[in-house]
Amino acid sequence: MQTAISESDFMQIIQAKELFIGLDRDGTLVPYKLTPDLAYVDKSVLEIIQLLTNINNTIVAIVSARGLNQLKKDFPFNNIVLAGSCGLEISYPDHKIITNETALQIQPLLSELIDRLKPLTKSKHKAIIENHGLTVCLHTKLISDRFILKNIDKKVFALGKIFPQLKINKLETTYEFYPNINWSKGMAIEAIFEYLTLDFNQGLSIFVGDSQADESAYEVINNYKGISFKVIHNQNLSKAKILLNSEKALIDMLDHIARMRCNLFGKRS
Repeated sequence: MQTAISESDFMQIIQAKELFIGLDRDGTLVPYKLTPDLAYVDKSVLEIIQLLTNINNTIVAIVSARGLNQLKKDFPFNNIVLAGSCGLEISYPDHKIITNETALQIQPLLSELIDRLKPLTKSKHKAIIENHGLTVCLHTKLISDRFILKNIDKKVFALGKIFPQLKINKLETTYEFYPNINWSKGMAIEAIFEYLTLDFNQGLSIFVGDSQADESAYEVINNYKGISFKVIHNQNLSKAKILLNSEKALIDMLDHIARMRCNLFGKRS
């Protein structure tokens, strides 16, 4: 892995005849906060993303664990791909929305799951539930007591036996509940490529993420001879080719890409 982008890689991105930019949201475009509602997209970041979506020969996709409805509020742009719930629901620039059928069938179970999680949000527990529509997240960032965290961990994985149709992804301060199907961000990237019929003989793809959930996306991008980036919050091994030391480093890079590609290719008419 590189700890900085080389000039040759940067110019390859700028000069690509067709450029796909895939971006995670939380921890990538937006710094993590104590609670999910505080992690909003800064206006300056929105301006850069909007400019990128308006540049000829440039496609931007936000691939996030957040639900599609939230992403539509965050990025209300015409020429953008929004892949919510890690791509279980994808909205395209032509306004078509493709939703995973199995996830839709499992969706009613999430209401029952949330009811069983609610006791963990009360009094001393202080856990936070996020309902993304097709997935659910339980956040424990406000909890410091190890005994409480251990108790929550035990209860969460007990729910896995009650709801075998769901799988649990444990992150550092979050439990993610997904439909128990073969799906990943990498598969979402593949689905987007197929739908948009991207020509990688002429183009280049990049993806930027920060967590374990993004590793499958890095792998797909690498297989297409693209450039994968990771905003580093820990020293875990990663398939990403290039490490970025902060969200700000990413935003600065995207700003340079937007300005230089705009000068080179111009805006959509």
